[in-house]
Amino acid sequence: MRAIKQLPQKWKPFIYQRYIQMSLEEISIANQIPLNTVKSRIHRAINHLQRVLRSSELKD
Repeated sequence: MRAIKQLPQKWKPFIYQRYIQMSLEEISIANQIPLNTVKSRIHRAINHLQRVLRSSELKD
């Protein structure tokens, strides 16, 4: 959860929506943005989370 809190605000809603099992199409409609933008933002958010988690593992 700590890693998710570190996400930029522009990506958080997409991670939360995907986590609650919304389809990419549903997220696109709910946010009134193109499907490819949803895919891009989720991809960037996941990459960011991976970097945060890796760096926290190195510190532990």
